[in-house]
Amino acid sequence: MDCEAFRDDMLDVLYGEGGEAAARRLEAHQTTCADCRREMAQLRELRGDLAHWRLPEGLVAAPARGHERRRRWGLAAAAGVVLALGASLALSGAEVRYDASGFSVRLGGGGSETRALLDAQERRHREEIDALRAQISAARPIDHDALMRAVSDMVRESETRHAAAVQASLRDLRQRADAQRQYDLARVSAGLAYLDGKAGLQAARTTELMGHAGPARGGERARGAGSPARGAGARGRQGGGGRGAPREPCARPRVPPQGLRRGDRAEPAAPGGAKGGPPRGPRRRGAQRRGRARVRGGPPAVRPEPG
Repeated sequence: MDCEAFRDDMLDVLYGEGGEAAARRLEAHQTTCADCRREMAQLRELRGDLAHWRLPEGLVAAPARGHERRRRWGLAAAAGVVLALGASLALSGAEVRYDASGFSVRLGGGGSETRALLDAQERRHREEIDALRAQISAARPIDHDALMRAVSDMVRESETRHAAAVQASLRDLRQRADAQRQYDLARVSAGLAYLDGKAGLQAARTTELMGHAGPARGGERARGAGSPARGAGARGRQGGGGRGAPREPCARPRVPPQGLRRGDRAEPAAPGGAKGGPPRGPRRRGAQRRGRARVRGGPPAVRPEPG
């Protein structure tokens, strides 16, 4: 486990600057790492010793005059001492190490080992650089034509998918429009069928009423035409009886039949009538004209039957 990641948490927890999260993280790490647990115990012991350390009684604090000036000289001197110490350590081949086992300084005796480690590190770096150069030189050059063909294929596939989606949308819209049109046609057809049936029913009722009214009108016309004929015959008999002269028998007037006669013309009525009314049956124009003429002009002429 990498203990270097917990160095900062260790110092923060030691001086009370870390939070609860850092304390829990460090505690969880120390449960599995004995070195870190031992190092933390040593640091706490050292901090306790420094807290109990007191200055000797013979030492007296210097006056505060020239404090800033002495501070600058002190910092310069400390920097010089550090530089001198570092130079002496470097020249003497000393080794300073701070790892999981703690802080350690080794003076001399490790120069050859250090140089061997440095040489091995340098050789490893050179091998990695050479391998990277070999990979770069062995890389295949980019084929621009193949790249353009691949891009063209991708664009063509995208256009094909888009066109397919548009065609599917148009097909769906066409199907919905056809369904709506068929539904509207069905409604119109149903309405027309209802109107045709209703008009046919009215036409049938009108024809039936005309059929019932036809015989009654024919009978009335027959009775009106026969009464004047009988009156004329009676007058003739009275006039001739005084003279005693014989008269020809009076021919019986012919009553027009109920059906069509020769010369009559039947026309089928237009559907709906002339002005949109119910259809009418065949009209008997000749019989109607003759009936009106008889009513207006009196009884019909008497034709003698051949002997």
